[in-house]
Amino acid sequence: MIASTNKIAGNKGLMIQGFLLLIFLLALGITFNYIATATTQDKEYIRLAGEQRVLSQRIVKDAVEASSANVEAFKQLKLTKNGFEQNLTYLNDGNPEKDLPPTPAPIPCKPSR
Repeated sequence: MIASTNKIAGNKGLMIQGFLLLIFLLALGITFNYIATATTQDKEYIRLAGEQRVLSQRIVKDAVEASSANVEAFKQLKLTKNGFEQNLTYLNDGNPEKDLPPTPAPIPCKPSR
């Protein structure tokens, strides 16, 4: 009788350990998924910020050329400005196509229209 009681207690202990292991593995999977998603989003934020840097430099270059009455520079300036505004919108409001939420804190400047 005592041997069967010990066996039942041992089985309960093993079941509890198995249940705890299952919970741990589930939490581990959720954590890995969260980290992978956050890493992908961070890479996209960094890409957009880098592109903003390039576009801002291109805006200055195009504006200088446009001030010399270069008609093509006006067209390029408008395209560059639109790209800059689009990226800024993605950073502020997110991009559902890439499953990118808005940045945690709003970007302090909004372009004037």
